[in-house]
Amino acid sequence: MEIRDWECDVVYDLLPLYMDGKAGEDSRTFVKEHLQKCRSCKEIYEDMQRIQESSSTEELQETISSQKEQKVFAKLRRRFFLALIFYIIVIIALGTVFAWFLFR
Repeated sequence: MEIRDWECDVVYDLLPLYMDGKAGEDSRTFVKEHLQKCRSCKEIYEDMQRIQESSSTEELQETISSQKEQKVFAKLRRRFFLALIFYIIVIIALGTVFAWFLFR
């Protein structure tokens, strides 16, 4: 079966929609049938799948990493705030004790 260049051009344009599941039913059928008979378009499709999967994995890892960083920074902020309050209380207590001994 002869594959015309315009078919490859159309499939190439439709591949992102096809991969995202946003192509219409006729377009999906056309792309699916074309990929079965055109080796070069199938290779392009497989390359695009690999890129999409690796970028999705990287984005997921970045999101997870970002969430972990946010949790760590939140804990550090909380600890810093608690330590600051503790030191303020200690300074007030020492000042009160010092003033009590001084003005007695």
